[in-house]
Amino acid sequence: MSNAIPDGWSYSTLSDVAEIDAESLKTSTDPDFRFKYIDIASVSTGKIERPSETIKFSESPSRARRKLKSGDIVMSTVRPNLKAFAYFECDSGEYVASTGFSVLRAKNGNSGRFIFNAILSDGISRQIDALVVGSNYPAINSSDVKNLEILKPTDKEQQKIAAILTAVDDVIESIRAQINKLKDLKTGMMQELLTKGIGHTEFKDSPVGRIPTGWDAFRLKDITIQIRDGNYGADYPTSSEMLDSGVPFLTSSVVGNDQQINLAKLKYISEEKHKQLAKAHIQKDDVLFTNRGANVGNVAIVPNKLDDANIGPQLTFLRIDKNVTTSLFLYIALQSDYFKKQLSQFDSGSAMNFFGIGTTENFIFAIPTLDEQKKIASSINSILTKIQLLSVKLYLTQNTKKALMQDLLTGKVRVKVEESLNSNNREYNHA
Repeated sequence: MSNAIPDGWSYSTLSDVAEIDAESLKTSTDPDFRFKYIDIASVSTGKIERPSETIKFSESPSRARRKLKSGDIVMSTVRPNLKAFAYFECDSGEYVASTGFSVLRAKNGNSGRFIFNAILSDGISRQIDALVVGSNYPAINSSDVKNLEILKPTDKEQQKIAAILTAVDDVIESIRAQINKLKDLKTGMMQELLTKGIGHTEFKDSPVGRIPTGWDAFRLKDITIQIRDGNYGADYPTSSEMLDSGVPFLTSSVVGNDQQINLAKLKYISEEKHKQLAKAHIQKDDVLFTNRGANVGNVAIVPNKLDDANIGPQLTFLRIDKNVTTSLFLYIALQSDYFKKQLSQFDSGSAMNFFGIGTTENFIFAIPTLDEQKKIASSINSILTKIQLLSVKLYLTQNTKKALMQDLLTGKVRVKVEESLNSNNREYNHA
């Protein structure tokens, strides 16, 4: 590579800085040898879900071959663009990874944590993309991994860069742990409040299970004044009619698993096209329901800024009857276990499973009095708000790490190696 590099740095192949697949189980391995197996599904970017149970070699999958030691890096060679790469740590026990991974073990004084971050860099991504281009099943092999090139700093700089990025990873994991704890709390509160309410002692049977005596079970069509999807047929906007600005047009991709609208994914159409699609103009406080596709069942409330926007055919808007329910309560009820059970009854297992208006309007919900709805929704929404704030913090911290990686792994910003690695890891100086 011809780009100018910092003094003392060099381009190195991964095989120069790490052993690749150093240890593998042989066919002659003791059939009773027990280990914990790390398969492809167990790894995502920076994270390994370690199994709790061991398996015997004689009963293990044929791909269970790559032996792991604490400090190794697992790098998925199957669909490597998904970056199922992680730094492996363990106190004890035998671990074996699938042959769908390359296992990298730092050598010659190089830092394993630095190598882990280096393989997440844009430079490695570009090399991998060039290797898998045109393939129907993107994958690379061990030889490809060995020849991938990284920009290698001095050993001391590697350690300091790794310490800085690891510190940010620790913050990210702490935020994720807080979010997961709140999600568990939300799930418990929803199960309790959406089926038992507040302070009730008498209950009755209903189509959604036992509910307080003073509650009623309603079909969705009985608690809304309008249910409509964005199915425009031949009038659906073509790609050439999608603009960089104009009237917002929402597709299912904007409603994420966090049950929020991602404004960054909005598309836009002209005012003229907007008027042509008048049958599915949404209003603030409408509840959006994803009726098909990978995000099926995701929901969101329309904010003020999207009043009178348009939706595509994969979204359905639910306009509530304010005499019966509130948008916030329905939004929360659409995330309940009893609603998810109703969804699963109609789920064909296909990613394109479709919930049409006829099905949607007959979903059943347990409805308290308006006063109790507001109290329940307020309690649960306080948890949702905390989750949303932490999700924003997580997003910003992840972006901070991306920026740090770009600066530190390219040498654009040089770290101070004369300081102790135990000092503030976030301090670094511009070259």
